[in-house]
Amino acid sequence: MINEAKIQVAILLDTSSSMNGLIDQARSRLWNIVNTLTTLKFKGKTPEIEIALYEYGNNGISPEKNFIRQVAPLTGDLELLSEKLFALTTNGGSEYCGDKAINQSVVDLTILKGYTM
Repeated sequence: MINEAKIQVAILLDTSSSMNGLIDQARSRLWNIVNTLTTLKFKGKTPEIEIALYEYGNNGISPEKNFIRQVAPLTGDLELLSEKLFALTTNGGSEYCGDKAINQSVVDLTILKGYTM
């Protein structure tokens, strides 16, 4: 039987220098949200959960890619996602607006079928 419900989430984490001192708290809070998603029910059943992870704004990311990097595509492997999330660190950079990261994630993940930008 096909699961009737699917939740797809893109996590976008600013890893620029402005997050120094805050990165641990941000990662922990994001992981708390992921864990909350796993407790949700729809019509008495647990929905399928897929999460993608992006980082943006640090010097380790190519300027040609607008300082945005997909760390993990949509995946249901939450162990892998946790490993990748908690491995992210800040690396200099400047403050960049998250709208480019949001736009890029929507394009990459094609979350909404037929959606064009």
